[in-house]
Amino acid sequence: MAIHWSLDRLEVILPSSIYADMERASCNPDVPIAAGGDYPIIHGETGRMLAGVPYKKGLRVPRSKMRALCAGGIEVQYGRTLIDMAFNESGNGVTAFFDDGSSVHGSMLVGTDGPRSRVREFAMGSVEAAAVEAFPIWHHNLTVCYRDADKARYLRQRFPTSYLALSDRSFHAFQSSEQMSESPVTSDY
Repeated sequence: MAIHWSLDRLEVILPSSIYADMERASCNPDVPIAAGGDYPIIHGETGRMLAGVPYKKGLRVPRSKMRALCAGGIEVQYGRTLIDMAFNESGNGVTAFFDDGSSVHGSMLVGTDGPRSRVREFAMGSVEAAAVEAFPIWHHNLTVCYRDADKARYLRQRFPTSYLALSDRSFHAFQSSEQMSESPVTSDY
């Protein structure tokens, strides 16, 4: 998962101790948040660099590591279904209501339940207002383990976190590092 434009917001809303550990959740421990650079866009058939989109800071993280980091110090309860929510009159809190009859009051309700989020529906006021438009691209995730130290080192050096490959034949590919060992010498490749 890419975290770029939201880093400034995360620094404000996360406790400073959690934000300070953000780099530990990185997919590549060699790339600090402030590294910046040019995001590579390459030709998908030749590997030739087509463009570099500049960025000042950013981070790629596995969702599992980011979820664990952000849950630090928070009691997370799974297996409950949200049926309603209400903002309090002062605007400084929210109450979540669940299908088991329980409710929880807090200062913030975070919806991490995907593109058809119940939290988004309640916050926006209706299913229609919360609807997202379909994006006309097929997206597939797959895990690759090269089992070749030289290839893995090459990719880690040339594309430390990710790249986008475009083709003249109407296809594109996005490859990113999900997780790697802290040392390319000892990684499983």
